Amino acid sequence: MTAILAPLGYCWFRIDAAEPLEPRTVIEGDLSYAHMNGLFAPEEPGPAFWQALAGWRMSIAEIGREACGPLPRAMDGRAAD
Repeated sequence: MTAILAPLGYCWFRIDAAEPLEPRTVIEGDLSYAHMNGLFAPEEPGPAFWQALAGWRMSIAEIGREACGPLPRAMDGRAAD
């Protein structure tokens, strides 16, 4: 996939607990299978994208707290200590 998308100018990120997501230089899976999703973007996402992502993560965390109680810190949209 790297050989196909790189010449087209795409950038890619593993969707994990890090925020903002860290750009990757090679498309590869997570050997632990903990983070199996990726973001493939035709251009570098700007500040508005990252703000929207943070908002979605906070909304999802709030729904989770209402339904299941507190989420682990790495999953609730806040940085770990």
